[in-house]
Amino acid sequence: MKTQACLALIAAIAGVTAACGVAQPSGEPRPSVVVPSVTPEILAPLTSVVAPSAAPVTLAPLTSTVVPSATPEILAPMAIDIARDESGEPSIFNYCSPIITDTDPPLIARECAVPESPYLFIGYGSFAASQGDLDAEWQSETWAMYVDGQAVDLSKFGVFDVDWEGNRLRQWKVALYNPTPGAHTLRYVIGRVDGTREPTDVTWRFTIGASSSQSTPAETPQAIAYPALSSNVAYGQTPYSSATAGLNFLLYIPASFGKDPQQRWPLILYLHGSGDRGSNLDYLKTGGLPKRLEGQDDFPAIVLSPQGNGEYEFWSTDEMVQSLLSLLDEVQASYPIDPNRLYLTGVSAGGEATWEIGLRYPDLFAALAPVAGYYGYPFAVPEDICALKNVPIWAFHGAADETVPVNAEETLVQALRGCEGDVQFTVYPDAGHDIANDVY
Repeated sequence: MKTQACLALIAAIAGVTAACGVAQPSGEPRPSVVVPSVTPEILAPLTSVVAPSAAPVTLAPLTSTVVPSATPEILAPMAIDIARDESGEPSIFNYCSPIITDTDPPLIARECAVPESPYLFIGYGSFAASQGDLDAEWQSETWAMYVDGQAVDLSKFGVFDVDWEGNRLRQWKVALYNPTPGAHTLRYVIGRVDGTREPTDVTWRFTIGASSSQSTPAETPQAIAYPALSSNVAYGQTPYSSATAGLNFLLYIPASFGKDPQQRWPLILYLHGSGDRGSNLDYLKTGGLPKRLEGQDDFPAIVLSPQGNGEYEFWSTDEMVQSLLSLLDEVQASYPIDPNRLYLTGVSAGGEATWEIGLRYPDLFAALAPVAGYYGYPFAVPEDICALKNVPIWAFHGAADETVPVNAEETLVQALRGCEGDVQFTVYPDAGHDIANDVY
């Protein structure tokens, strides 16, 4: 059933057939913590369509169960386990900058390269000037951790305290055993028990086996050179680069493409979240629609997944929007695309861009599917929201999303319903911000 989920979603909202994916109270300083960054999203308690609780996602080589710690190095698959000691070595943070300052936004994305190793410490934490201050700070915080988009139950691993640069540091005692080469993500979300501070949401996108240097932990890997789009059709999901648009992108072509030379194909434009920014297209394949398409040969649409970069709300800048339109033109000039079946979907920051770009060009896309989306920051409802009333929209959100509260998207849906817009809203009652793998 899930094989047709995204396309069925797009088809349903478009009315076509199956031919067609840490803030704080004023004056209170942000505590010194180190965490990974992700895209901001907001939802509200609108439950017109309530999706059943999704079953836990099982990643192919990764298991979230705690394995025996006697000889973890010999485990065949990559696994998450209790760290073998409290040295914290070798640590991902030897290569990926861990420090977060008061000037950092609550949503952070960092990119780094890590050498191959049978063991990698990935425990993050907080520090304070004294043990008493650390204990109090820790009791006031909530912690969530994700590896390659999969939630990890931190309560199974415990913590340990050490002296660090004149402070007391507490870290989660968690590590990767036999980490597989390639692109991975480590994300921490740190909130406040009393809810008085916006969570700090940090994602490290790291590539194992790439060139790295322990002496320059914050260094970003060199950009990868991808080929330009050519007239030779490559089936499946292929990386390219557009000099005209100034963007790297993945392009998915179904195996059935070309069998009917008269057929014109629907195209889905997928916009990732802020945690996937960078210059390595492998990061896009770790979640959302690109992950769904890996190894897939029968998805009934062409899918265009560009990789963006920049500051907060990077997709919505005038320059980026023009780059996306230029890339769309380039792909449409190379493949038989049906201009009446262009669909726009995105996750988190990409969900925000789905609302904003859709509103700028209400006649361009046949349907929109924002996932954990919102409009602007602070979250708002644009005055011209009713310009979208004739565009089919299916929005998705997690009821427990702490990164982008559900009401941020619910208010958009309610406003559209107020002008008789064609909109559906699905809320996952037990889900947080990471719902992309469930939606697509």
